[in-house]
Amino acid sequence: MFRSGSVANQYTSWGQYGIYASMLQRQDFANNGQTGRTGTLLPGGSDVLYDYASDSRNQLASILADRQKKLAMATEIVENYNNLASSFYNGFDSSMKALKDAAYDLKNTSLNSAVNQIGYGSDNSKVVTVTSKFAPGRDSFNVEVSQLAGGQKTTYAALAAEGAGAFAGKSSLTLNSGDKTYKFDFNFTAGTTNKQALQSIAEKVNESGGSLKASVTEKDGKSQLQLYTSGTGAAAAFSVTMTGALEQQLQTERQETAQDAVYRVNGVSHTSGKNEIELAEGVSATLTGTGEAKVSPDQMDAGKLVNAVKQFAGAYNAVVEHLKANAGSSKAISNLAGSFANIRFSAGFLSQLGIDVGAGGKLSVNENRLTEAATNNLDSLQRLVGSSDGIAGVTYNKAFSALIHKDNLLPLPSLTNGYYGVAKGLFFDIMA
Repeated sequence: MFRSGSVANQYTSWGQYGIYASMLQRQDFANNGQTGRTGTLLPGGSDVLYDYASDSRNQLASILADRQKKLAMATEIVENYNNLASSFYNGFDSSMKALKDAAYDLKNTSLNSAVNQIGYGSDNSKVVTVTSKFAPGRDSFNVEVSQLAGGQKTTYAALAAEGAGAFAGKSSLTLNSGDKTYKFDFNFTAGTTNKQALQSIAEKVNESGGSLKASVTEKDGKSQLQLYTSGTGAAAAFSVTMTGALEQQLQTERQETAQDAVYRVNGVSHTSGKNEIELAEGVSATLTGTGEAKVSPDQMDAGKLVNAVKQFAGAYNAVVEHLKANAGSSKAISNLAGSFANIRFSAGFLSQLGIDVGAGGKLSVNENRLTEAATNNLDSLQRLVGSSDGIAGVTYNKAFSALIHKDNLLPLPSLTNGYYGVAKGLFFDIMA
């Protein structure tokens, strides 16, 4: 990339052409004055300059015009390169860094590898995921979830957004949550639209600073108000009291009740106001759905693996697309694009593990096959994905190398011999 700044302007001033400007100025002295002319003349005297002033001035003007033309062309080359380089490297840096990070998370040797997991894991991430898994004990936990913790949400019937006058007059909204009470007073005019009234209600509720929140959604020309709590559990329940036009116009359409999580661990019943629970010292988990799951030492967390592989596939595809779109910019980019598009790993083996290789080297993930491989074919998964010779290990090294040597991907443009002098000088000055 070139440094910024209006470098070209430095080269368009008379001063940059030193001798040419000086000669033209001295010719002007000669042309102006058989009598009373002033100024310092070139060696040879004013008579010589006077005789050749007209011809030499035309020649010098032509030289300057040619120089300026070449300067403009060289500047255009520089600007075009800058635009191309900015577009390419911005996308290259972001996509390649994302791929490097995603590949690292799948390497067997990474600290928190999704392929070579250490510690506790869940065999059913749709029910339980393990968030903290290092514990002094080696106990296993059979978890049965019958209900997730949730917060209260009240949705009111939608109203015509531009309808006016329905909320005119004084009214109030009172929310009671636990030992806290919030009262909001309103006095809308006849010209206030339904959308404006609902937005005003939501703004006041949200400004109260409590756990109670409000939102207004827009669809098909209608506005709809929702009141809800940011917390979960039965303790997050709230009641609503309205007066005036609010009581008349806001009719409950749907109600979601605040509730505690209800679950069993190894046959013992528990409740929790949150879905984040502690199974034992050092073993933290999140309830994600109803059903059964087993949490045990060295258990592969299939959900974590699936998410990591999907992230890797998405990042890989983004790099493939970016390099393909810019392959015509240089041979180096074209070669790099080819290396990512032509995956040397056996597509058949990867497909058995749930990673499908499509046209142009793009990847897709079959979650069912991947989950099965995590349970029944972990050795192959670690070898073909997480090892130094696996797809994640090789891709990590390739992305790392590409980022280090990225300056070689887009070579500087060449200037023909006709641009040397002013053009070449400008070009290399900008590169400095």
